[in-house]
Amino acid sequence: MRVPTCRQLPGLRETTLCEKHINLDSLERYGATITSLDINYGQVADNLLSPTQLVALLSSLNLTKIRIYNTNPQVLSTFANSNIEVIVTVPNGSPLIEEP
Repeated sequence: MRVPTCRQLPGLRETTLCEKHINLDSLERYGATITSLDINYGQVADNLLSPTQLVALLSSLNLTKIRIYNTNPQVLSTFANSNIEVIVTVPNGSPLIEEP
C-alpha cells in the first residue's frame, strides 16, 4: 500500500516555520509503521515545558531520545537523571570544551 504524502494526510497542519505535524493515528490508517520519532527541544519560545515536565511527558509516552540545541545546565542535569538519551547540537565554530 502506498503511503500518502504529508499534504494528503487529514491530521496535518503546518506552522509558520514549515514544520510538519502529523497525527500519528492518520499514518496507522494507511498501514504505515513508525520505527522512530525524533523530538527536538528548542528553548527559544514562550510557554515551554520545564525540563522536569518534559522528562515526565516523554517518559509517559515511552520516548527515549531527544535533541537539544544548547548546553543549558538545568536541562542537561534533568535529563542526566532520566532514561532518555540526549543529543546536543552545537553550531559550527562553537568550542566543545573550554580550557579554564
